[in-house]
Amino acid sequence: MARTIETATTNSNIETTTNAFRASQTENSFNTSNPQSASPSKRRGICKVGGLPLVLLAVLAMLTSGGCLTEVSVRRHSTIPVSNALANSILGDFSSVINTSDTATDFACAGDFGTIGDTTFVPAVYMRDGNVTTYAGVSNINSQANFNAVIGTPGYAKVVNAINWCGSLAPNIIGCAPVPGNSFTVVRFTTNQEGILWAHEFGHTVGLSHRNGPTTVMNSSISTSQLEINANECVNFVSLAVNNPLTAKTDAAGAAEGATEGGRMIVDGELAHDINPKTPLLYFVRQVHPHGTPMRFAMSFAGSREIPELVEMLQNPKEAQSWGTIAAVLGMIGDERHTATLVEFIQGQMKQAPEQDGVRPLTAALMGLGYLVNQTGDPNALNFLAAASSSKFWGNFPQACGRGWTEKDDCAGQLATSAAIGLAVSGSTEAQAVLGDAYREALSLGDKALAENLASYIETNQEIAQIGLAAYYPN
Repeated sequence: MARTIETATTNSNIETTTNAFRASQTENSFNTSNPQSASPSKRRGICKVGGLPLVLLAVLAMLTSGGCLTEVSVRRHSTIPVSNALANSILGDFSSVINTSDTATDFACAGDFGTIGDTTFVPAVYMRDGNVTTYAGVSNINSQANFNAVIGTPGYAKVVNAINWCGSLAPNIIGCAPVPGNSFTVVRFTTNQEGILWAHEFGHTVGLSHRNGPTTVMNSSISTSQLEINANECVNFVSLAVNNPLTAKTDAAGAAEGATEGGRMIVDGELAHDINPKTPLLYFVRQVHPHGTPMRFAMSFAGSREIPELVEMLQNPKEAQSWGTIAAVLGMIGDERHTATLVEFIQGQMKQAPEQDGVRPLTAALMGLGYLVNQTGDPNALNFLAAASSSKFWGNFPQACGRGWTEKDDCAGQLATSAAIGLAVSGSTEAQAVLGDAYREALSLGDKALAENLASYIETNQEIAQIGLAAYYPN
């Protein structure tokens, strides 16, 4: 177990002394306002054990959290409110996850890396690099092209409105990143888990895969009880620190450019979900899987005696945090009796104005209808999706996406796209015809971005028709 080091340092304390810290690195200087622009060798960190200049020793003594400082540039889409203070709070929670020993097997990262004279290396800290700034362009990741566009913008942490693609089209995605990569994307999430989510996604960008265990940060699910990292993961987590005391385990050049498999970028949504096969259904739907609800595992609950309880939970506001997973699972188990359940849920949500994200559970329900069409051929589910794939269907319900969405966010357009995704995963010939009509209409209106997404949905529909849902969702 690592030696923990107590610290009461805040982001504001760090900011007041960071300039001195940077000034001591003139011979190894790089553009700290944009870490992605740094050369790979310098992004790996410059600190070596021993032989540091006295000025740096002095600064390290001043900075109780400066020894392993990683700067994270935060970008948000222009329609999403994320302040400097909010980013500080999230990164502060992120830091606590990494540098605090919460269990007997949890490594307090950077707490035991050795000393330079009388100066002890101190906990790994993640701090905002400059102000939170906006980026223009894609606000909702509905395809691989959308994901590539967002990842290609400057910044390390990118906050978007919705994520519906992470290696494949999937419901309930809240974070996605290349493994390794130069940045990650997230949506706003529950306050007490947002720092955990950022830590998880950052871990993927520095080359970490999923690690099974009920208390691990890099598990395929996240929760407030999953805060543990080990010593090997710590090496990766500090690999981009501006004053890194260890050699990075992950090759930084690969991290900067993103890994490829046969020339294709690998994203964390393609990693295996290590789920205990004895996990009960009601426990499973309350878990948070940041890269989307695992299809293959959800399908194993077909015929479960607990399914009627899911229907009740979908009507219980106290279970709202789990509605998206419940809706997806009801579709994934392939029982056409739940078409009416999902349609009623969607119609009820259309009339609400959720405090939080209303898009995720609606998208999950729409995709759930698509899974039902695939497995049962239910015409009622298909007809509902066909109607819902038009923005006009949602035109009278601008509040359905939640109170955080504005007119600029185009709630109706996003929910119509979510229905089109439901048609895509149905693998249905009739759904493909609907998508084809929508594609031609988008072209006639000059909406190239929508047309590109619809073309990808037609390809997905054809792929699923040929190989089936189980092969499309191998993990």
